Amino acid sequence: MRVLHTSDWHLGISRDTVSRREDHSRFLAWLRETIRERGVDVLLVAGDIFDTIAPSAETQRQLYGFLGALRETPLRRAILIGGNHDSAAQLDAPRGLLSALNIDVLGSYRADEAPQRHLCPIRGPSGDIELAVAAVPFVHEFRLGIRTTDATRDIVHARLVQRFRDVYDRLAEHSQQQFGTVPLVAMGHLTCGSATRDDYPHEVHQVGTLGSLPADVFDSRYRYVALGHLHHRRCAGRDHVHYCGTPVALNLREAASARCVLEFDSGAAQPTPQVLRVPPTRDLVELTGVFDEVAAQLETLSWTTPLRPLVYLRVTVDSYDPTLAARLYEINRTAHATDAPPIVELRQVRRTSPQAPPLDDQLTRLRDLEPEEVFRRLCRAQGVTPQTPLLAAFRTLLNPSAESTRDEPPLESATPTTAMPTPATDLA
Repeated sequence: MRVLHTSDWHLGISRDTVSRREDHSRFLAWLRETIRERGVDVLLVAGDIFDTIAPSAETQRQLYGFLGALRETPLRRAILIGGNHDSAAQLDAPRGLLSALNIDVLGSYRADEAPQRHLCPIRGPSGDIELAVAAVPFVHEFRLGIRTTDATRDIVHARLVQRFRDVYDRLAEHSQQQFGTVPLVAMGHLTCGSATRDDYPHEVHQVGTLGSLPADVFDSRYRYVALGHLHHRRCAGRDHVHYCGTPVALNLREAASARCVLEFDSGAAQPTPQVLRVPPTRDLVELTGVFDEVAAQLETLSWTTPLRPLVYLRVTVDSYDPTLAARLYEINRTAHATDAPPIVELRQVRRTSPQAPPLDDQLTRLRDLEPEEVFRRLCRAQGVTPQTPLLAAFRTLLNPSAESTRDEPPLESATPTTAMPTPATDLA
């Protein structure tokens, strides 16, 4: 059977105030047409279908409209599993209805469930079972009977590896008992193999403490393992364990590489997936430099994609300029009129100053410092004076319920307040 593997759609995601709904609509239209043209038999969606556990009604209509339209394709079965961004209960709710359309949705996993719930046999034209899929959604370690507070990290990780191995071994054994030697494919939403900085989040556990799983947790009886969770295309330690990545670039790091889905033949002894590139619908552009350089790049920015690019601005400054954002937004509106590309992030990056005050000469252990003193030292290391408003804002992070108007200690200098650049965070 011809099988198509995709994952991490994150339907409903927005970047700043810009919805990515149209990007996903174009991807889903392309995916439906690809399934039809290439005669795909089975569609595997390996988790993170939605971006949040409470997707809007509009976002849910987008998914179910796509699933309903699959009736117009030669697809025999679609199998979707939940990811860490999805609500397991919400995905499980319409399961009975969707099964009538040959669509299996598995949002949750419990160790005490019968293995049949996570085994999806797929019949060919003759009516015989020609493929079995072991569909395992994102599993919190609590569901596997693991408690992270009663042992060291290494012991907990070893238990986690063994429990995942047991899960997939059990499904492989049951498939062999029920369906014989038909080709067997596994699905999962987890971190497997070594991850890089671009593969945020790295960890199996959603809090981010348990590292990754080795590729040998998957029984050798699985011909192909379709994974989701990491957002870049990669082979995870073994030739048959694959990530396809996000089909729509959600941040600058993802935009640096082509987006794709994977297609493979389940009848091959060792399927080698074919990479099908997803047509880009918009660019994510980063403009950097001093103000004049960024302004000139913004004025002359052009694009050939169907949708306007999303623009990230990194402006090098000597000190924080409160008027800079308004000036750049006006330049953008004037240069591009009603077709102005959205500026989704504007960051002022302070120029490194060789005269920045040094840290204390005498080293101090971090555990001996109060959080506010650590913050003050960081400010000084960046050449920033921690004035009253900045300290008050920091204190609200430590204790949001505390009053921010208490008496302040003497200021270290009377120089103007300088805002510090805030590190970007890209969530998967």
